[in-house]
Amino acid sequence: MIDIVFTLFLRGKKQFYAMALAAVYASIRQRTKACLKLHVIADNSVGPDVKEKLSAMLKGSDRISFYSVSSLPDVEQLAYLLDGRFSPAIIWRLWLAEYLSDLHRCVLLDCDLIFCADIQDIWDVELGDNTLSAPLRGHPHPFALHDWLQVLPDEYFRACCCLIDLDKFRSSVSFVDNRQNFLIESKRKCDEGLPQAGLLEQSVLNRFFSKLCAPFPFHVIPVERLKNHPRKTDWEPVLLGGKDCILDIKGWVSTCPYSLKFWSLLLDTPWRIEAFRFYEDRLG
Repeated sequence: MIDIVFTLFLRGKKQFYAMALAAVYASIRQRTKACLKLHVIADNSVGPDVKEKLSAMLKGSDRISFYSVSSLPDVEQLAYLLDGRFSPAIIWRLWLAEYLSDLHRCVLLDCDLIFCADIQDIWDVELGDNTLSAPLRGHPHPFALHDWLQVLPDEYFRACCCLIDLDKFRSSVSFVDNRQNFLIESKRKCDEGLPQAGLLEQSVLNRFFSKLCAPFPFHVIPVERLKNHPRKTDWEPVLLGGKDCILDIKGWVSTCPYSLKFWSLLLDTPWRIEAFRFYEDRLG
């Protein structure tokens, strides 16, 4: 069984993330024979109706469990306090090992991904002495960010899709003792004019684990930004050749051709009515 973790916050403009979670699950299910266990950390913005729909989307022997973020009230409060560009849910990820005390490893995913690869290949990555495996950004951020993080540009990874050894999270004294203070510092740096620091959990994870990141088996390609992305020449052959990869796309707002894949995935979920309406509006 593969343990997959999502953090879910649905207030305001985040309401579409439940639908996006359904799409990423559907894309994973299409590509793997593995049994899946979904672990969803959520606050009270995720009501019983959403939980029921997420449970109803499951296929075969797949399972889902929900965890209340309020079981760690200090973390919940801190996340709401620091919430900025994205969502308080990204901050909860730094306490995965505490929320998921019975798990030893997991695949942590953003909700705005589409799998064109088998998640089993991520689960099978041998971490060895490393703590996690995640896709490298492959293009430098501003020097000021790397200097502050003390992370080399070619070691900086993205936290959108990670295989994590949770026992190593637990045993890293430096991470456990300092994650909160560095998280607060990350928010301060963002507010002072270093916007890339506002990728809060990504900043913290890179600070403590950039030298403990094993190679990731796939490209994770931000297809909406591909046209002007500095890695366009790396990624176009992957997409055009139909090679295994993961698409990073907010399909519900995207106008790029890959958004059609997002909506088609929803046709086999409890969000199929929304998908039909999209196609009707598009054709009408």
